[in-house]
Amino acid sequence: MQKIDRTGEENINKQGLKMQIIRYKNVHDIDIQFEDGIIVRHTYYQYFKKGNIINYNIPTYLGVGYRGYGPFKTKVGVSHTEEYTKWGSMLTRCYSDKYIKNQNYIDCYVCDEWKNYQNFAKWYSEHKYILSKDDSLELDKDIKVIGNKIYSPDTCLLLPHRLNTIVLDRKNDRGNYALGVQKIKSGAYIASCNGVNGEKIYLGRFESEEEASNSYNIAKKKIIEIVVKQYKNIIPDEVYDAVMKYKEIYYSARKLQE
Repeated sequence: MQKIDRTGEENINKQGLKMQIIRYKNVHDIDIQFEDGIIVRHTYYQYFKKGNIINYNIPTYLGVGYRGYGPFKTKVGVSHTEEYTKWGSMLTRCYSDKYIKNQNYIDCYVCDEWKNYQNFAKWYSEHKYILSKDDSLELDKDIKVIGNKIYSPDTCLLLPHRLNTIVLDRKNDRGNYALGVQKIKSGAYIASCNGVNGEKIYLGRFESEEEASNSYNIAKKKIIEIVVKQYKNIIPDEVYDAVMKYKEIYYSARKLQE
């Protein structure tokens, strides 16, 4: 029987991309190439005919992120990997309509390098560390560079969820007054904050919003220092130093209506 050679055959995949067979051994072993130069080796002819061969360099996650080519998987069994979950959450915060009005993510974006999942996963795998079962790592863009808007290797850290929650001032949680401050019917102001275990701490009653806010800032700095020292032997030095620096700068120089 004469051997069939389908080299040069073209088709369109389900992404609408043209692909061409550049090597044909048999129906179980072919190489194809996309127009952007990406080559997929040792795939099946039936996948080619059905258009099921995917170009992983094409953005498919919110039209921005793409899987890329490399060793990092998106799933293990039926569950997404930790790296993929964090990557997807990062893209969602920046590019999903759900977060457009969230003050913490307005004008935020992801660097080009991290739009490729393989690059993000490599960074994440190199920086993650082990926590207790009731804690988890969070990707943070705010602490290392105050006022930062970009998710990138140079601006992000991995923090324990508990520590990250205590450190950050979530602007969307603020009412009409400074964070941690409320005005009562008498015209005075009261201040409160969450303690090291999440309990609410009443800080006192004050004649002005500024006094109440100052009390909040002082308490916040003390609480952050207590909690970060609890993680001293767990978190990397870079994370510890960044948190200590952040609390001194951010909670000493805040304005009432920032």
